[in-house]
Amino acid sequence: MQVVYCRQEYTRRGLPTVFKMLSFAESTDLDELFAADAYLCAAETSVQFCA
Repeated sequence: MQVVYCRQEYTRRGLPTVFKMLSFAESTDLDELFAADAYLCAAETSVQFCA
């Protein structure tokens, strides 16, 4: 899974792991995955677009 790979790479480089997720991400497993690893929601972002 890409999340595991990213976490390993950031750890290997001594960097904090930060994920930026859109509220309409289609994976239903992400909330459970991040909650199990004690990730917290730090901030919300408003994404806007126009035609």
